[in-house]
Amino acid sequence: MKQTRVMSLLLMLVMVMAFFAACGEETTTAATTEGTTTEASGTSGTEGTESEKPQLNENGEYDVELPLVDEMVTITMWGRSPDSTSGMNNASESVARQEMEKRTNVHIEWTHATTGQESVQFNLMMASQTYTDAIIAQATYYIGGFDKYIDDGTIIDLVPYTDYMQNYMMRRQAVAEEGGTRCIGYMNTTYATNSCVSITTAMDESLIPVFCQYQDYLYTDEGATLSN
Repeated sequence: MKQTRVMSLLLMLVMVMAFFAACGEETTTAATTEGTTTEASGTSGTEGTESEKPQLNENGEYDVELPLVDEMVTITMWGRSPDSTSGMNNASESVARQEMEKRTNVHIEWTHATTGQESVQFNLMMASQTYTDAIIAQATYYIGGFDKYIDDGTIIDLVPYTDYMQNYMMRRQAVAEEGGTRCIGYMNTTYATNSCVSITTAMDESLIPVFCQYQDYLYTDEGATLSN
């Protein structure tokens, strides 16, 4: 009789252990399934971020939302004088520039070098350390090379701001100019031998993206047509 009772107790003990083992396995499986679901959700979130990247419009360009700022801002610019055949003494007299101002809410205040004295007056400005916000100059004006002025903290490296110039960068790559950009060149040239637009450390940092977008608008079909 005692042996029968002992055997019954052992059988019950085995059944209880088997029950708890099964529960533990179910819990582990549920945790694993939950973890997998969470990971998949994270992947889905990443895909959502990718889809939010700017898309090309029907014209094959990136949209530039106008006006660029709610209230008019002024950016000072140095460059060569208008061609004598233009009939203008200052680039601000250009009807196209005036229209650009209306559309973008960006006013460009021009300072022009005397014709034939551009390089001399450029270097006098650099030596005085009194710069305009932006400069249109030939690479040959930069004594010691353009990159020296970035290293010296006079000119701002625009590589971190290329996201604000997507139309420019797209066209720049289309003419096989590789890498980033340290100034805004022209599509049929490179800044190594010709003029480009650079930004100096005189510019308010908050205006750098605005000015980059202003220049980028010129690389849309609408902006290019306006500026010609």
